[in-house]
Amino acid sequence: MATDVRKNAETMPADEFQEYMKACVLLKAKKVPGKNYSVYDQWVAVHGCIMAVRTPDSNRYRNMGHQGIAFLPWHREYLRRFELALQTVVPGVTIPYWPWPMQPEPSALFSRVRIHPIFFSRSSRRDIDGLFAASGPVSPSAWWPSGFKWTVHRALQVGGTPQLQRGSSDDGWPPTAAAIRQLENLDVSSSGINPYWAFWRRLEADPRMHNSGHNIVGGYMANPVFSPNDPLFWVHHSYIDRVWARWQQKRLAAKPGTNLNDFYPPQNQVDPFRGRLPANGHRINDIMWPWVGNTSGYAVNPGPGVEALLPDFSSEPVRRIRNTFDVLNMGGLGGYSYA
Repeated sequence: MATDVRKNAETMPADEFQEYMKACVLLKAKKVPGKNYSVYDQWVAVHGCIMAVRTPDSNRYRNMGHQGIAFLPWHREYLRRFELALQTVVPGVTIPYWPWPMQPEPSALFSRVRIHPIFFSRSSRRDIDGLFAASGPVSPSAWWPSGFKWTVHRALQVGGTPQLQRGSSDDGWPPTAAAIRQLENLDVSSSGINPYWAFWRRLEADPRMHNSGHNIVGGYMANPVFSPNDPLFWVHHSYIDRVWARWQQKRLAAKPGTNLNDFYPPQNQVDPFRGRLPANGHRINDIMWPWVGNTSGYAVNPGPGVEALLPDFSSEPVRRIRNTFDVLNMGGLGGYSYA
């Protein structure tokens, strides 16, 4: 049974949403012993490195978390592990989800009380204030770490910008509730091709879906490498994971006798869009970097200084794509559900 519940970030009680923000701040302020970077920075570095991973069977660096079928399982693992890290500083906290069909402005979610305006459909970027202000909040809460200010670590910056910014002229938002329902019910397959292929591709890259959500926020969120610098990243991806979880359950209900493994492509199924097998790291039995244990032969190729920030997972069990399918039971990572 799931022990954690992720809630709608727009409608959940303000004090509960504040617990999420508090956890992000405390994790950002928590320095890794003996280092000049925080535990939060380590998780940003993981996302930066997933963009270029070399697996033991190849001499090429490939994106192991995007632009392929591992997009959903890799991010599910990533979010859950980050959520557990948040719980080390605020017990019981979970990652709320951004319900995409809501109008972004005005809204309770994109207010200074919650996670700050996104400057929707603006022509230029702006620094964001409140908890994220370069000078710190005007009236910090009692829990606020003394002297702490939210700035982006030098190795994780884009264009040398230490301050979080938002704002974009992109106005391709929001998707309709009907479009989300259609996606959750999508069951497109032909000639033995697994229905996950069409579902994944639409959720990641269709207009007004994952990619568009990043772009309309702008700032760090619009940078595919270091987007987790903005705490809105996790709220955005929590909704993506919710859509996948609902799609999985609808497939199970519609097809008695199946299990969750049936709704991910078999190990040797050819990518119907590219006409070849997916790269290592994307297939159902493949190991997911960086949770490779002590398996040798993996390497990453990030920007200067990024790799040095990575957490050490070498003593942990290997994690494979198939380990992520059941949100209610993710093995040693526990389980969760969506309200």
